[in-house]
Amino acid sequence: MLKKNQIRLALFVLGAWLVLAAVMAVLPSLSSLPDTELVEDSRQAISGLRVNSSRPGVLEVSWDAPADPPLEYRLIWARVGESFPARSDGPGNAYPTIPSYVITGLDQGVRYKVRVRALYESSESDWSDPIEIAVASSSVAPAASANAPTGPPRNLKAEVPHNGVSESEFSDVEANTVAMPAAPSAGSTPKRSLSAAPTASPIPTVTTALSATRAQSLGSVLPGSISERDALVAVYHAAGGENWAQDGNWLTDEPLGSWRGVTTDGNGSVIELELNRNLLSGYIPAGLGSLPNLRVLRMSGNNLEGTVPAGLSNLSALTNLELDDNNLSGSIPAELGNLSNLTWLDLSGNDLSGPIPTELSQLTRLTVFALSDNGLTGKFPWWLDELDDLLILHLSGNQFTGCMPADLLSIWIEDLSRTRLPTCREALITFYFATGGAQWENSTNWRDSAASLAQWFGVKTDDDGRVTTIELPENRLVGTLPPRLGALNHLEILDLSGNELVGSIPPELGNLTNLSTLYLGGNRLTGCVPASLRDVENNDLNSLGLDDCQ
Repeated sequence: MLKKNQIRLALFVLGAWLVLAAVMAVLPSLSSLPDTELVEDSRQAISGLRVNSSRPGVLEVSWDAPADPPLEYRLIWARVGESFPARSDGPGNAYPTIPSYVITGLDQGVRYKVRVRALYESSESDWSDPIEIAVASSSVAPAASANAPTGPPRNLKAEVPHNGVSESEFSDVEANTVAMPAAPSAGSTPKRSLSAAPTASPIPTVTTALSATRAQSLGSVLPGSISERDALVAVYHAAGGENWAQDGNWLTDEPLGSWRGVTTDGNGSVIELELNRNLLSGYIPAGLGSLPNLRVLRMSGNNLEGTVPAGLSNLSALTNLELDDNNLSGSIPAELGNLSNLTWLDLSGNDLSGPIPTELSQLTRLTVFALSDNGLTGKFPWWLDELDDLLILHLSGNQFTGCMPADLLSIWIEDLSRTRLPTCREALITFYFATGGAQWENSTNWRDSAASLAQWFGVKTDDDGRVTTIELPENRLVGTLPPRLGALNHLEILDLSGNELVGSIPPELGNLTNLSTLYLGGNRLTGCVPASLRDVENNDLNSLGLDDCQ
C-alpha cells in the first residue's frame, strides 16, 4: 500500500514540474508581444475645449467631437488651487453624451478649472488640457470665453433660462455644438449606465440624479445637428422626467414610437409629442427644435418654467403648439412667426409679458389663437382681423391698450368681452353720449349701426378701419371728455375746439402717441394738461390757460 502512495506522489511531482517548465517556456514569447496588447488602449486627447461664463454661477462648456464617436464623455471641474475630483461618481463630475455641457451651482466670482476626456467601450482618451476661468457673478459683466477659437465670431443664440429668466449668447461656438440639459450642480451626484455593446450611433442612456432643488436646474440644448433621440433625452432631463406621472420606455433602447407620448411616422421620425398633464417641471429645452418633422407639440397643464424657446421656430412642420397652463415667463418669441404651417397656438394661462409680436401676423393659417390670462401689454393687435381662418380667439386677462375691431366680436365674443377693451365703435359711442350727441349740430350716422365709422360725420379711418381723425369743431358739444377716447390709439387729429366742453382733460389722452394735431381751445376745460400732450406738433393748449399735470 505504501509503495502505491509513493508512486502516486512521484507522478504528481513530475506533473507539476512539467507544467512549470511549460510556463517558463512561454514567458519569453509573452514578453515580446506589443505593448498595445497588454495595456488599455490610449486615444488622443479631446481638442478645442471652450469654456464660457455668461451668467452667475454657470459655466457653458463645449469641445470638438472626435472622429471616432465615444459612448460618452467624462467632464470634471474643480476650483483653481484644488485637485480635480478623484472619485468618478462624486461632485465635480458629469457624463454627457454630446460635446457640450452646462455646469450650474458654482460659486460666483471664483476661478474654476475644467477638463474632459472621451470614454469608449474598453478604453478612454487622454485628458484635455485644463481650462481656467472665473465664474460670472451677479454684480459683474459676463466673463469672456476661455480659449475661444480665433477668427470672426459666430454668435449662436441659445435659450438658457436661469430661474425662469433671460437668455445667453454663445460666441464662437461650432455650429453643431449642443448643451446637455440638467447639468449636475456642484453638490449633485451623476449616475451613468453604458450600453452593453457599441453601436454606430451610440444611444445615450445617461441619467442624472437630481435633488429637489435641482428640479429647477436650467440649461439648454441648442437646436442643431443632434439626433431626434438626443432631443427627446434633452426633454426628459430638462422637464424633470424622473418625476413624470407616465414615462413608459423613456431613455430605453426601444423605438421612439414606443416612448410614452411620442408618435412617429413610418420612417421612425417623431411627428407628435403629447405630454399634457404629466407632472412636467423644469423648462422646455431649445433642443426640441431638432425634431424636423414634429407636427404636434402638447405640454399643457404642467409646471414648466422659463421662457418659450425661440428654437421652436425651427419646427417648420408644426401645426399645433399647445403650452397653456404652465408657468412660462418672458416675452413671446417673434421667431414663432416663421411657423407658417401653424393652425393652433395656445400659450394661455402662463406668466408671459410684453406685447404680442407683430411677426405672428404671418401665421395666416391660424384657426385657434389663445393667449388669455398672461401679463401681456401693448396695443391691441389689429392684424388679428386679417387672419381669415381664425375661429377661436382668447385674449382676456391681459393688459392691452387701444380698441379692437368690431369684426372680432363674432369670432369669440364671450372671451373678448372680458378683455375690457372697447371696440373703436364703442369708444366713439361713449364719446357721443358723454358730449351730448343728441344736441350736436351735425351727428350724421353716429347712431347708425349699419354705417361704417368712416361714414360718421367728422370721423376718418385708415384702410383697416382704425379711427385716425375726429373733427367736430363748433358742433355744440357739451359735457365732458370720456377716458375711453384714449383707446383710439391710432388717432392723429382731434379737433373739438369752439364747443362747450367742461371738466378736465383725461390723462388717458396722453396715450395717444400718434397724435399730431390737438385743438381743444374755446371750451371751458379745467384742471391740468397731461404733460405728454404738450409735445403734440400742432396744438392750442396754451389758449386754455392751464398748468401741466405734475
